[in-house]
Amino acid sequence: MEATSLGARLVVRALSNAERHAAPGGVISVPLDPVRVSDFLAAQLPPGTLEALETVPGYDFHRFLATTLGAEVRTALVYENVHGDDVGSWDLTVLRIGERGYLVMEGDPDDDAGDPLLAAWEPYGSRAVLADCFGAVYERYLASFPLIAEVVTICAQDLVTREMLCEALRRGLARHPACWSLLDEHAAPRGVPAGERQRLGDLPTEPTAGAAPVGASGPRTSHGSGAGTAMRACSGELEARLRRYCDRAVRWEPGSLASGAGVRRRTER
Repeated sequence: MEATSLGARLVVRALSNAERHAAPGGVISVPLDPVRVSDFLAAQLPPGTLEALETVPGYDFHRFLATTLGAEVRTALVYENVHGDDVGSWDLTVLRIGERGYLVMEGDPDDDAGDPLLAAWEPYGSRAVLADCFGAVYERYLASFPLIAEVVTICAQDLVTREMLCEALRRGLARHPACWSLLDEHAAPRGVPAGERQRLGDLPTEPTAGAAPVGASGPRTSHGSGAGTAMRACSGELEARLRRYCDRAVRWEPGSLASGAGVRRRTER
């Protein structure tokens, strides 16, 4: 899918202040000041356009992004926290514009502005470069955005693996050691009835076909503190705490290997 003129302008704006890192087989870009996608669109479109669209029955924000930007839009991860009977959720969404992919956080419960574009990687089809991009995102933003939750569901298994997320967490925790307390807090979901905890515990944490095995998340490279430092920092007890969180919290969405899976229709924001 070819980028529209608006999509091309978003790319230029998003990467204008980004740090670029070479990765084996590609390039990663991490903006110093993430562009808010909704704010960008609101500034480019006639006043009140987004607000008016949100009142239309059946409005689909992802379909709107696809048409407006010339992008493929997929939900890669869904983060969830349980508070009594309420479940707060937010997403990490992938935009593909041309041969570059972008990671966008949607619905951050602590940020009314929403939709920050956190990083980009190219080429889009390289899982190894995407894995390094996830690591760079967690290194930069673990203390700024909610990248740790009670349940993290992988919705696009052809893009993201459980081990990829665990390695990204290693790198992020090496850079932001204060976040270990948050990891421990979410290692066992709070406010979930015993029967529901058992149901969650019975869900598979890896798909049964077509996915990379645990430990096959691609080559580890280094930006800043990097994966090497992360692995040293996560030895012994710390590594056990990290694995306990990953085993408990990271799930995959059944059927996410099917054609077209991982596209989450957003009808309300």
